[in-house]
Amino acid sequence: MALPAWVLNRCGGPGKQGVGWQWGIGTPSLEHQCLARASSQAVPPTPQQPTPSTPHKSGRSSMQSPSNQLAPSLPLVEAVLRQAASLPLVGLDGDPGTMVGTLILVPAQPDGAAPTAWEVACGASLGYARQLGLAGVAGDFLLLPTLPPLSGSEDQVKETQPRLPQAPVALYCYQPGAGPDEFGALAQKLPPGPWRLEAPFTEGEEDEGRESNEGAAAPARLMADALLGFCLGSPSCTLKGHDLAQLRAREGDAGPAAPVHKRACLVTPPPHVVPEVMLAEVRATARAMRLGRALINVPANLLGPAELARAAATLLADQGAKVTLVEGAMVAADYPCLAAVGAGSQRGPVVVKASWGHPEAPLVALCGKGVCFDTGGYNLKPGGAMARMKKDMGGAAFMLATALLLVETVPNTAQGVRFELRLGCVENSLGASAMVPGDVLATRSGLTVEVGNTDAEGRLVLCDLLSDVAALKPDLIVDGATLTGAARAALGPDLPALFANSESHAQALLKAGHACRDPLWRLPLWQPYGKWLKSRLADINNCASVPMAGAVTAALFLERFIPPGQPWLHIDTYAWRDDPAPAHPHGGDLPGLRALHRFLAQPANWRGGVTEI
Repeated sequence: MALPAWVLNRCGGPGKQGVGWQWGIGTPSLEHQCLARASSQAVPPTPQQPTPSTPHKSGRSSMQSPSNQLAPSLPLVEAVLRQAASLPLVGLDGDPGTMVGTLILVPAQPDGAAPTAWEVACGASLGYARQLGLAGVAGDFLLLPTLPPLSGSEDQVKETQPRLPQAPVALYCYQPGAGPDEFGALAQKLPPGPWRLEAPFTEGEEDEGRESNEGAAAPARLMADALLGFCLGSPSCTLKGHDLAQLRAREGDAGPAAPVHKRACLVTPPPHVVPEVMLAEVRATARAMRLGRALINVPANLLGPAELARAAATLLADQGAKVTLVEGAMVAADYPCLAAVGAGSQRGPVVVKASWGHPEAPLVALCGKGVCFDTGGYNLKPGGAMARMKKDMGGAAFMLATALLLVETVPNTAQGVRFELRLGCVENSLGASAMVPGDVLATRSGLTVEVGNTDAEGRLVLCDLLSDVAALKPDLIVDGATLTGAARAALGPDLPALFANSESHAQALLKAGHACRDPLWRLPLWQPYGKWLKSRLADINNCASVPMAGAVTAALFLERFIPPGQPWLHIDTYAWRDDPAPAHPHGGDLPGLRALHRFLAQPANWRGGVTEI
């Protein structure tokens, strides 16, 4: 399978050793060769169960017609990710031939009264702006009309018409302190073309809780929020025919996803206005979020376990991480419970193992549920509940985005952060080999699990991953998963549920979420409910015996695989937007990403033992 030119270029081209671990190009790594040998000795390769050395073919069955697939799927997925990583930010470097608009950011007034300084800033009278519909409340947007210069003397022009700008000028009213989400709507409001930010009214603004930017001027913090919110609110690529044609036409092009005059984009402020370190964090955060969302949005026929694992491997290796893919018989040997979840699918499970960081840096272990599609198994989901189950790999997208963001923003030194990442990529399907209710499964830890419900598969994926990383004795374990409908019903799409076995770690993460306006909501690890997970046959049941507190009992199940004294955070997220909101378009979403990054980027927040709840 030929890879896109952009992958070949960044990996050093065919036959050359690229950055990190490369797959499908040149000579495989030693670890990959060992896995390939072990797999080939255990199970002969078949079209339905590829070994690591065999490129995986898209499709759920070898009997499917290629005409029913957008194949080859992996290059298409990578092209979609490339477009997602292309941010709507430009640096024009003073190009005199480009007409650049001005976007003036204005704080909303409590009574809706616009400050008189607007008149000076925008070059038009306040009265005229009000006639055009400016109210001065949060979210208010006004695009001032542009007219050619009028003939006649300057005095005549002043008497007959307000002064109008020659280049486009727009006003946007924001709520001070609201964070990046406040500016997400600009992506839909601004006309195509480049826009330069101005924030002339930030003197004296309070910016509660923004510790990471202490010392930065208020305009810099405001502009950084505006840049990030605009990037997160900008649409990414779809799989409509027109977008696919554009993807194919631009394949291998290293330039922006579209010419600046065909979509709205923001001009990055110079370093003396917004420090480069802040701009770098904006870019990294926007890229990580958009990549994670794009992965969630790709349909399951294009993004199976192998495609998700290989896309993650490419992204991580590109950043210098050491990556290993565990496939075939090795999954059943090392992750037996996870393998049982994928036994019903003809697309075998894959586990991504990645590591990065200085060996003396504090270690955080990240585990993500990557169920690429969840039918529910033999406890089949109803059609309405199954419709969006391509998003059931949202936990893997969350943890992958977190890892990518740490690599881009945290120094690779002993004072930085080191991570171990595990992504369990699997498909929960029906089939002759699929698990059924009443089965008893082995786990990596040695505990046995009775399958009370095949639709409670996410915890079966995570339990083996947690046991794997717990053996490394990290300073902290964090797992992310679209685990329960109970968390979604309780908290909705905005608030991921947080469970923690350590008070200090929980409070530090909640504080980070409040500071960056990306909140999580804590739910209890209520131990008395653990009795509902008892099994007469096995050590534990994967499904509670009563239909109550589903998010709590799921977290209690996972806690059984955490050694005593090991700090652990569990994030149960919806990872989806049914109704779009500013900075949160319809589709995949990763609320809590910015909060978790802010928390992990400062090891003082989490380097320490469990503190009692």
